[in-house]
Amino acid sequence: MRNAAHSSRSGSALRGPSSALPAQVDPSNQLLWRMRLRRIDAEAIRDAILVVSGRLDPSMGGPPVPLHSQLDGMVVIDEKALQSPTAKYRRSVYVLFRRAYNLSLLSVFDQPLVAVTCPQRDASAVPLQSLTMLNDAFVAEQAEAFADRVSQTAGTSGEKPIRSAFRLALGRQPTEAEIRICAQLLQRQAAAYQAGKLPRGQAERKALVQLCHTLLNTSEFLYAE
Repeated sequence: MRNAAHSSRSGSALRGPSSALPAQVDPSNQLLWRMRLRRIDAEAIRDAILVVSGRLDPSMGGPPVPLHSQLDGMVVIDEKALQSPTAKYRRSVYVLFRRAYNLSLLSVFDQPLVAVTCPQRDASAVPLQSLTMLNDAFVAEQAEAFADRVSQTAGTSGEKPIRSAFRLALGRQPTEAEIRICAQLLQRQAAAYQAGKLPRGQAERKALVQLCHTLLNTSEFLYAE
């Protein structure tokens, strides 16, 4: 009876005024009116980036994707030992895992070590994750491929590429406010590149790359709800 009464009170509190939205009544989600934010797993982040960029190699089976440890400590895919040019874009389940090291992009997003048991994955939120998404060579490469994919169908200026980029990365249309902010970003960055003596077409493409890179860094891309 007490649980039923508590549920009734919670429901009444959540409903609030007839015109109120749940986010207004319970912004901190204390009444669990929606699923809490959950960062997607490391492998899913890498695979999602490849899907959005259009580079994902969906082939199944075969040898694992080899790794190489660099002098700076970064563990990256060993491109010299690949079975095919597109093997580096295979799903993360095919990337080689070793006890001593894993792919750095996956490790920073809490991929567990294979040397110990892992009853539950961690889901940390640390500065290194943001720095990796902003500076990692793989992410930068996929942002360029993402921009090329957008430009092929929607151009590099105006609203069309913004709408296309949002649809591909976030699975939704941008709001009017987002369109305005993104359009300002494209114009400002293109002007800056043109001031650096780049031709207009190249300047607009580089500006679009920055927009695409930004979308890959959003919480909406990296978290599920």
